[in-house]
Parts: sequence; C-alpha cells; structure tokens
Amino acid sequence: MGRVLIISSQVASSRVGATAGRFVLERLGHETVVLPTVLLGRHPGWGAPGGGAVALERLESMWEAIKVQELTFDAILTGYFANPEQVWLARNIIETLSPQL
Repeated sequence: MGRVLIISSQVASSRVGATAGRFVLERLGHETVVLPTVLLGRHPGWGAPGGGAVALERLESMWEAIKVQELTFDAILTGYFANPEQVWLARNIIETLSPQL
C-alpha cells in the first residue's frame, strides 16, 4: 500500500485529527508519517485540553529530519493548523512533494 504524510493535530486521549487519520489509514494498510501541528491531552470540546501548538521552528526541524530519509509519499492529509505559519509550511511541503504524488 502507500505512504501518507499527515499534517494535523495529535491528541493523546481522543481519536481526532492525526490520531484518527493514522488509525484509519494504517488499518487500511497504509504507512503513515505524522507531522503534528498541536500536541493536546484531550479534545478541546471536553474542556481545557492541555498541551498546545508545536512551534514553527520545531515543525520545520521535524520536516527537515523526515526529508533526510528520502521517503516517497503517495498522499498528504492535512487537518488542524494552529496558526498561519503552519499553513505556509504545509504549503511548502505540498509543493515540494507534488512531483511525486
């Protein structure tokens, strides 16, 4: 099956965002790589979620480390973004990977 890059929220105790996407895609036989935009303890609908946004510098650093592996991706799934800078980073990632999709 394929490899999917997921750029979305990571929620520890809820099946939403990248947590849900990873679960479903892996059950369908796809490999997933998650670039988390936020790290939360629980869904915000249940009250204070704990955690917060992943700093842009950290996301960029994570993406650079992923790129070094020279992985190929068959799809990109995006979800929650904490701020416009994360959207721009996702745009750049998508543009970088577009030729192989």
